[in-house]
Amino acid sequence: MLKLNLTRDAYWLDLAQGVRVKVEPVSSTIMIGARDGLDDGTGLATRVAYSKAIGRRAITEWEGVMDEKGHALPVTPEAVDALFEQSIECLSAFNAGYVYKGNAVVAEGNDSAPSPNGASEGATDTAETASDDVKPAPKSKTARKP
Repeated sequence: MLKLNLTRDAYWLDLAQGVRVKVEPVSSTIMIGARDGLDDGTGLATRVAYSKAIGRRAITEWEGVMDEKGHALPVTPEAVDALFEQSIECLSAFNAGYVYKGNAVVAEGNDSAPSPNGASEGATDTAETASDDVKPAPKSKTARKP
C-alpha cells in the first residue's frame, strides 16, 4: 500500500536548542535530488552530507539561528551546512523528523515499481486460452471514420 500525502504545504519542525525550521513537504524530488553528487559510501561524512543536501532543498525559513553577534541569519545553503556541522542535536532532530520520513516515502514508492522486464512480465494470466474453433467478431458496419 502506498500512502500519499496530498497536503503540499510547508510545515514547521522543532529541532533543538530553540531552533525550528520550516520545511517543504517530504518528496522523492527532494530526497533523490539530495543524493546527486554524493558517493555511495555509508560513512558518517556521507550521511551528514546527505542530510545537509536535503536541508538545503527543504528548509525555507527558520527561527533561533543567529550569527556570532546575535543577529538572525537568513536561510542559505552555507548557513544550513553550518547549523548541521555545529549542532549534532539539530542534525539528529532533522534526521529523525524529516530525513528518515523521506527515506520511507522513497522506499514506499519503490514497492510500486514495474517488474524488471516490463509491467506485465511478473503478472499471471487471468483469462483462459481461446479454442481453435473461435471465429473473430464481424466488422461493424457503423464504424466511425477519422
